[in-house]
Amino acid sequence: IKTVLGQVRPEVLTAYNLPIPDIKQQIAEVPLTGWLGELEAKAKQITVRIDSSSGSNGSGVIIAKEGNTYTVLTAAHVVCKPPDKVRPCEPNTYKILTVDGKQYPVEPSTIKLEEGVDLAVVKFTSGENYQVATLANYPTKDDEYMFTAGYPRLGEKSPWRFTLGQIYSKEKGLLTTTQSDFNNNSSGTAQSAVSLTGGYELVYSSITFGGMSGGPVLDSQGRVIGIHGRTEGQAAIDNNSNSKETIQLGNSLGIPVSTFLALANRLNTQAQKVETTPTPELNQQKVKSIQTAILSVDVSQGNTTASQWLERGNQLWRLRRHSEAIQAFDEAIKQKPKFIHLAYYGKGLALGSSGKYPEAITAYEQAVKSQPDFVPAWDKLSSVYRYSNQLDKALAAINKAIQLQPNNPNLYNEKYAVL
Repeated sequence: IKTVLGQVRPEVLTAYNLPIPDIKQQIAEVPLTGWLGELEAKAKQITVRIDSSSGSNGSGVIIAKEGNTYTVLTAAHVVCKPPDKVRPCEPNTYKILTVDGKQYPVEPSTIKLEEGVDLAVVKFTSGENYQVATLANYPTKDDEYMFTAGYPRLGEKSPWRFTLGQIYSKEKGLLTTTQSDFNNNSSGTAQSAVSLTGGYELVYSSITFGGMSGGPVLDSQGRVIGIHGRTEGQAAIDNNSNSKETIQLGNSLGIPVSTFLALANRLNTQAQKVETTPTPELNQQKVKSIQTAILSVDVSQGNTTASQWLERGNQLWRLRRHSEAIQAFDEAIKQKPKFIHLAYYGKGLALGSSGKYPEAITAYEQAVKSQPDFVPAWDKLSSVYRYSNQLDKALAAINKAIQLQPNNPNLYNEKYAVL
């Protein structure tokens, strides 16, 4: 029956209140060649999968070797839920899966965490010879190309993935993230993730999935510049489906290597290889090869629910494929989901990124009309008015956002720009 429903047009399913089939998210693989292929091979050598007895998994990166003991750096929430230390860690056991397909148990006493930062180190013992990562500690610049690696959880499988994107400088990243260091709810359903607590200070556009948490964020030389941990999300629940999915609308977030290095002693560990030189400027040929690889990512085209169109639109937006992203958000809007404000918001992002400011204004206005307390849309509406030189309207929009979230520092930054 699910197979049959999968062939039916979504608006027909919605009209007749039929169950919406649960289509598992697929991530297309782009076979990388040349220097990108070499970079991926290098990343695979240092990345491990961390399997939990709870059935979930995460990723990690080998940062040291002493005798037969290897140290793996990962995100704390991979080996301890919850990371907020209100309750003790769940009593799960963990296994490390290395690049050669071998599994090693994690000795529970070796799991070390530090309160307030979503980082952990774990150890395993092996007579095999595995590569140790080089960490790179330097300030990132806007739009530098970067990569994420790890083992996303997709249904029963957890295959290797290597994704490409661009990173923001720390300052710009903190201003562009929609989830800042405040706890008010931005909409009835979505609790805002607290990105600046937990050490999340890296913001980048590569597409990441659950299971890649704890995996490395790499620079164009294959050095580890951060640990991936989460994506910005908003809850988007399809009208007649009971899956409570959080849709990733926005960027991915990670913890910079500098944060780990500052804590290394307290975590009773030392990284073996650390460099502080920034990456050299990439030549045009290399930039071209990255852009081609990013643009050739196949974003699945199956028959889809509104929330899947939303996620697809966001992926296309992150891949800078704006016209396709706009189409995907329009498909979500057609289905008139409860979270239609998110679809208008995504459409506004894609239109704004392609410089179509009047159309972006219309989309953001629809978003705040559908959900008057959705702060990110008021914030973006203000900046698009500002770019269009409609300053009175820009000021009114940002004042509305501040009224809703008086503790959000990013909103005052937008107001400063308007003034």
